[in-house]
Amino acid sequence: MEESRHEKPPNTVFPEIATNAAIFLQADRPLYSICSIVTRPAEYAEMLETFERGGFKAGVNTEFLYLDNSTANQFEAYSGYNLFLRNARGQYIILCHQDLLLLEDGIARLDAIIAELDALDPTWALFGNGGGVWPNKIAVRMSDKFGQDQSIGGPFPVPCLSLDENFIVVRADANLALSRDLSGFHFYGTELCIVAANLGYSAYVVDFHLYHKGAATQDKTFFEIRKAMIEKYSNLAGSRMLTTTCSEFVVTPWSALTRLANTHYGTRISMFLNKFFRPRQTSTSKK
Repeated sequence: MEESRHEKPPNTVFPEIATNAAIFLQADRPLYSICSIVTRPAEYAEMLETFERGGFKAGVNTEFLYLDNSTANQFEAYSGYNLFLRNARGQYIILCHQDLLLLEDGIARLDAIIAELDALDPTWALFGNGGGVWPNKIAVRMSDKFGQDQSIGGPFPVPCLSLDENFIVVRADANLALSRDLSGFHFYGTELCIVAANLGYSAYVVDFHLYHKGAATQDKTFFEIRKAMIEKYSNLAGSRMLTTTCSEFVVTPWSALTRLANTHYGTRISMFLNKFFRPRQTSTSKK
């Protein structure tokens, strides 16, 4: 009698010491994490009251997280918000200032915006209520010291290149983060949009109306961080040749030059030039 030629079923028993990472996607998680760096606890409490009235309920659909800067600047925005982005449990992480007041728009409106973006552009990663959408063009949907019930640059939602930092909603599964080598309290909304674009995601300004009590300031640190960001991303956008264990290719800020440099002869020329003009690497070995 011939032996069965049917293959044996694969072994589906995994080692007990290992855990299937997919369970974290199914775990009981709040819908929203609302995260703030706090210098004035009383003002922060006032903000939370408006969020609670707007339907964000602690222990039900929301967790409220803060970092305490009330007695000293223990945290700045880049490292502090990275801490939130790493540790918040919510499916959507709201990075916001302590000086916001929700008005008519609450959790139902935010749910509707997310559903709208999911249908419009499933690759969205973050949105806010103000930002730069094009050179010399902004979009704003808020009330602040510059005007009540502002609605500029619509119809919303509007794709954007940067976001104002007063209120930003980040999709947790986009895995965004801020740079280690930048710090301070300016331009982190811009960098989150840059990081999202580099990862293949998009950003939007949406119609979520709230009141922001703060005033935009351009102090010395504003210009220092602006300069640092320009230098960082100018260096990253420069031309370079990348080598892997099985391939070489060239990237430049100019699409036509990039195509030319990645032809057969273009790559050979680039390899020759890179041999003589590549950046000097710092050795960490001890002599």
